[in-house]
Amino acid sequence: MTVSSPISLPAKSAGSLDVPTIQSFEGLRGICAALVVLYHFGLVKSNLIAGSYLFVDVFFVLSGYIMMLNYYQRLVDRRAFMDFLGKRFARLYPLFLFTTFTFLLATKLVAPYLQGLLVEITPAVKAVVAAPAHGLAPADDDSALLKLLAWLTFTSSMGWYGYLYSNYPAWSVSTEFWTYVLFAAAVILARKRLVVVAVGAILISFSVAFYFSVVRHECLVLGECLNVTYDAGFLRCVGGFFLGALSYLLNTRLRQNGRIAWLKHTDVVLLMLMLSVVWFSHDIPAVAFAMPAAAAALITVLPLQGAASRLLSHKPLLWLGKMSFAIYLGHATILGAFNPLFQSRILPLPLKIILLVVTLIPFAVVANRIIEEPARKLIVRLLHKSLTSHAPKLAIEPDVVVADSHPRP
Repeated sequence: MTVSSPISLPAKSAGSLDVPTIQSFEGLRGICAALVVLYHFGLVKSNLIAGSYLFVDVFFVLSGYIMMLNYYQRLVDRRAFMDFLGKRFARLYPLFLFTTFTFLLATKLVAPYLQGLLVEITPAVKAVVAAPAHGLAPADDDSALLKLLAWLTFTSSMGWYGYLYSNYPAWSVSTEFWTYVLFAAAVILARKRLVVVAVGAILISFSVAFYFSVVRHECLVLGECLNVTYDAGFLRCVGGFFLGALSYLLNTRLRQNGRIAWLKHTDVVLLMLMLSVVWFSHDIPAVAFAMPAAAAALITVLPLQGAASRLLSHKPLLWLGKMSFAIYLGHATILGAFNPLFQSRILPLPLKIILLVVTLIPFAVVANRIIEEPARKLIVRLLHKSLTSHAPKLAIEPDVVVADSHPRP
């Protein structure tokens, strides 16, 4: 839905809440998704792109803020818990399955065919087109059935395997689903002590993630600190998510106290600070550990509608944010399919970038319109029908206007 102001209210419906659509979040999410794509493709060499794996942490912080905004008042009992998880499942799972299928199709059928065609046309390029797509799992003896089960249950990034496999960007989606479960349980069972729970979750999660990053991944020497995925990815997500939850509570407190007149002008500085963390993390790996806090600070003030908020609310960025979930989950399919071309010297860099744009954008649009939105609406309708059939007097809240944190998450 396109509206003119940075924050808008959806139309009221029976049992609905007046929840603001924070457009700057949509624009921020779109930019972050695009930068993660450039990081995985490796076509553009710069400090910003080299550190863009850190923008996944922005997704986690955004998620915590948005889930608090949308569901903090709603999560009151078991039925609300099931309604919440059903909507999260409806948002994540259809596109998760679709892009998993297209990724396998791309890497097992399209890429080998394209590579054979290139070798036949230009035998001299054989050695440079054989490199596998980023993130593909090494050959091993692990049970394919167990790996499939872990993938389908969103547990593939819980440390069972020492690598990412299948549609590798989906590791963050799987960890976020179980973080939703933890969040909903915390709100229902410990609402009055939620701040304590959040602080504890942040300290424990980031302590373990820090250990994995520094000790196991030797990031202070090898670089890419905080880039824990298949092993401590869940804890990385939990820490960022609850930072976002605290950001929401802080923003609410600031609004209640009327202390927003000058704070809204800090969003430009905080945006530059976050980008600086990403930039300098390439040369000073330890700087990466500041990314969740930098993202949380920015997300706390963006809803106050400063200059950065207005910049991120422009229509092209809003459209990019709307497509961001399909772009994020779908870009591995495009990379897997056309990897022989991206890895070869046949195409110059400008043509590779054009190839990326003209393949990924249509794929994302189709995935969004044919799979993501229709499947989500269908599952939500079935969920509401099921819940109301068991409790006719229960008013089930409709899905809210504010998008999920993950690239449309």
